[in-house]
Amino acid sequence: MKRSVIFKIIFFSLITILVYLFINYRGTINDVKYLESSSFSKNLEFFILKKNRIPQDAIEVLNFIKKRDVDLYNGLKNIKLEFIKHDKHSFSFYLRGFDNVDNLLKNKYNINDIGFINSLFKKGDIELNLFFKFKQKANVFYKIGESSLIESDNFSLFKVYKEYFNCENIIRKTLDYEEVNSVQLRIYNREIEIFDNSLSDETLNIYLDEIKESKYFKDKNNIYILYIRSNNIDLFKCGK
Repeated sequence: MKRSVIFKIIFFSLITILVYLFINYRGTINDVKYLESSSFSKNLEFFILKKNRIPQDAIEVLNFIKKRDVDLYNGLKNIKLEFIKHDKHSFSFYLRGFDNVDNLLKNKYNINDIGFINSLFKKGDIELNLFFKFKQKANVFYKIGESSLIESDNFSLFKVYKEYFNCENIIRKTLDYEEVNSVQLRIYNREIEIFDNSLSDETLNIYLDEIKESKYFKDKNNIYILYIRSNNIDLFKCGK
C-alpha cells in the first residue's frame, strides 16, 4: 500500500475521531446548559419540600418530574445524570467529565472554564450549578401546592404578643439593637417540625401554641411551611 494512501487513512481516521470528540464535547456543554437553565433545579427543590427529605437517587427525581412536567422529563431522560449522597442531609447531581469516568466527585471542575482542546486532557467530573430557592416571605403561611408554594395568611406576631401579655399596647423594653432570630417550621397532620431555630425556647413555645390553634395545624390534607423572623419575647413588655 502506498504511503500516500496510508497517510490519507490515518488523516481521515484522526479527523473522524476529532469530529466524534467535538460532537461529544458540544453535547456535554448542551446537557450542562439545559440542566442549569431549565426548571430542573426548581423541581428538585420542590421534591425536597414535598417529600421533606433528600432524594434516594436520580431515578426517583426523574419519576417525580415525569408526573409533573413531561416536556422537562423528555429533555432529561437521555442525559446521563449521576447522583451521589454525601450524608442523610446532602447530595449532589453531576455529569461524568470528558474522560467518561465516574470519579464520584473526587475530582471536579466547572465546564465554563474548559475549551475543546483542554477537554481532551481533562480528568474528573463536571460540577453542576443547580441552586434554586422558592421565595418565602417571613411570617407568612405557605401551602405546598402541586407545583409551587401558595401564599396564605400572615402570622401576626403582634397578635401573639397581645395575647401573651394580655395587653393592647406592646412596647420594647429598650431601643438598643438586638439580633433578629428565626425558625423554619413545617406543619402537616397536626404535627410541627422545627428547623434552623435561633429563637429562645420561651419564644418558640409561645409561637407553637398559637400555631396549634390555627386552621393550618388542624388541616390534615395539606402541608404548610412558615418562616418566622422576630426578636425574642423577653425584649417586649406591656406599655401601660
